[in-house]
Amino acid sequence: MIHGANCLVSDYNAGIWDPLIEDLYTGADVHPEMAVRAIFNKFGDDSEEWPSRAKVALAWLAQSREVVFIYKTECTKRLKEKGDENPDISARQPHNDSVWKLFHELKETLIQRGLSSGGTV
Repeated sequence: MIHGANCLVSDYNAGIWDPLIEDLYTGADVHPEMAVRAIFNKFGDDSEEWPSRAKVALAWLAQSREVVFIYKTECTKRLKEKGDENPDISARQPHNDSVWKLFHELKETLIQRGLSSGGTV
C-alpha cells in the first residue's frame, strides 16, 4: 500500500523518484497511517492547492486491501511477462519501472476521471 503511494507521489514522466516514506525500503516498520501523515507534512493542509499526485496518493491509501491486492497481482504479472524470476520481491523494490508505470497509469486515469466529472483531482 505504501509502495503504491510512493509511486503515485513520484514523477514517472520526469523520472523523479520522490517517495513519501523511503524507510519502507530499508526494512523499517511502517504503516499506512505514517504515509497519510507524510502526505500532510509534505503538501500541507488538505486544500484545492494540493497537486493531483498528493490527492491521488491519499485516495490510494484509503483503498481496501482487495483493491491493493488486485494491483499487486497486476504488478507481479507484468514483471513475470518481462522475465523477472522474483516478481514478488521485485514488485516491492523502489522505483521499479514496471510497477511505477502501472501506478503512473492509475494516476493518469484517476486524474482524467476526476477532471472529466468536474472533480478536483
